[in-house]
Amino acid sequence: MKNMHVLFGAMTLMACLSGCHKIVDWEKDHFYQGERYFPDVDDPFTPRNIIKHYIRQLRVYDEFGTLGLFDVLILNHDVRRVYVELHAARMGFSTEIEEQLMRREMAEHEDALSFYIFAYAPDSTMPLDEEGNAPWTVLLRTPDGEVRPRSVRVVELAVEYKYLLNDWLSKHKTMYLVKFDRPGTPFELEFKLPDRYACVSWDKPAEPAPVQHPRRRSMKARPAHCVPGRPAMHRASQETIV
Repeated sequence: MKNMHVLFGAMTLMACLSGCHKIVDWEKDHFYQGERYFPDVDDPFTPRNIIKHYIRQLRVYDEFGTLGLFDVLILNHDVRRVYVELHAARMGFSTEIEEQLMRREMAEHEDALSFYIFAYAPDSTMPLDEEGNAPWTVLLRTPDGEVRPRSVRVVELAVEYKYLLNDWLSKHKTMYLVKFDRPGTPFELEFKLPDRYACVSWDKPAEPAPVQHPRRRSMKARPAHCVPGRPAMHRASQETIV
């Protein structure tokens, strides 16, 4: 009897698997998904995959207890360019306006060394600050010594950065924009408690190495197709029949 149950279960599973493509087709037919600019998630030229090369993760524990969790994105030239291209495309900006926005981003890049930091520390709603009242401090470590940040601000991410950093978003983490005077030497980003410290670095290349992405290659991967909506009365009558 047990073997019969196993056989019946296997047959049911095979039947379900054989019809999976039909279920997927039904879902797309009845729940319109929109047209994706980046349907191939494994394409190294997609914005999210480009951004991943510039994110560093830091996890600090005391034995098995968590002391601090940090996800850090350096706002370098490539990251800012990805943001500008996504924002310009979403807003329908002309080439001239996009170039103006890019120049502004590059001016900010030259003015300061900036990071987005997702920070979590247990029993604290403010893991970082400038005054030293938070449990953690963040500094720039250079061959010439440690450098204090120019500013540490809690911020709300732009829509494009929320899309790019979706895998790192969490209601338990606080989002900071941290700026330093730009050093002329190699650096590490250092997080410190009274009894310990930990660092992240961008000197060593990420694995896999960052890709040289062509301008707008991903944004033009497939054209957007507008789908006509159903007339309201037709939809209402169909729902009534169902």
